[in-house]
Amino acid sequence: MIDIHYSEQMIGMFFRVIDEKDFTEEILFSQTDDNLLALVTKLSSQRITDRLFVQKDIRGFEKEFFYVFKPNEKRLWHKAIAHLDVNEFDDAMLRAGRG
Repeated sequence: MIDIHYSEQMIGMFFRVIDEKDFTEEILFSQTDDNLLALVTKLSSQRITDRLFVQKDIRGFEKEFFYVFKPNEKRLWHKAIAHLDVNEFDDAMLRAGRG
């Protein structure tokens, strides 16, 4: 199940593996919490100079879910990029599972 939070500047997706009996919808669009997106936007930006900023993705996983936040730009949500993201999550979860 995917829970999507979005704004004009940022999109966040929370991926959860749930029991089949709890399944209602595959994709949920949630009411956006402006405080959450403002915090993520602040964390994902790094000021290099007065005119140059770097935007970074925020990815992580918890016991019940994993998540990704990225700027709302089409090139960052392309299918090929999704495959790279899945590979990174897969590797990270496998490493964490070994411990």
